[in-house]
Amino acid sequence: MSERDQVASSYNDTVANLGDDSVNVRISSIYALQRIMKDSPREQPAIVEVLCAYVRDKAKTPAKAKVEAAHRNVDTRPPEDVQAALKVLGSRPVGVEGERVMDLRRAYLVGADFTDGNFSDADFRGADLTFAQLRGDFEDVWFGGATLRGAVLAGGEFERSEFIGTDMANVWWDGGDFDEADLTGADLSGAMLNSPDDGAVSLSDAELSGANLTDADLTGARLDGVDRRTAVWEEAVTGD
Repeated sequence: MSERDQVASSYNDTVANLGDDSVNVRISSIYALQRIMKDSPREQPAIVEVLCAYVRDKAKTPAKAKVEAAHRNVDTRPPEDVQAALKVLGSRPVGVEGERVMDLRRAYLVGADFTDGNFSDADFRGADLTFAQLRGDFEDVWFGGATLRGAVLAGGEFERSEFIGTDMANVWWDGGDFDEADLTGADLSGAMLNSPDDGAVSLSDAELSGANLTDADLTGARLDGVDRRTAVWEEAVTGD
């Protein structure tokens, strides 16, 4: 059997195991796919699509009562296999030829941990990222219509990302970089800084038309190029 045939056989067997009833087998298969990506970069685009589909399938929005309960519990986390898939997606090599946009639209990812992951150019439109840890690379990402209430965006890179109509109330955004981001109609009410030592948020040249910044902490924020006339700034703390 040629090396190419061996890789294909391993890939097919591993993908098949993602449907196993055992969560431990599924997690092992997810990390096996990570090893295949490393050993055979040509397989990466297909593996990324498989893992994104896996997350969307395993992280579907539950019944309304469960969603409401999760939104009240800051300790809510996604299933272990979903978190493992996100870790592998975020640590993949970037710039591989043929890779498409990571499609995580409408995924239910309350409390997910994206720390240090690279999710640039991903599509999170309509996703539930309440309480998520978004301390990573999210440049040029689509977040339109997503829910990020209480999420930790501290130190995250969100340059040129799209947050149109996104619910971002009570996020922690110390040191977050939102330069040139489109925050049209976003709800940023109560956005918080955890500590002055973590740095101020940067919103240079961001679009804030119709954004709600009521009670947001913008102490030390970089706001050059921002048209303040088009957003709601009631009780916002700017340090001016």
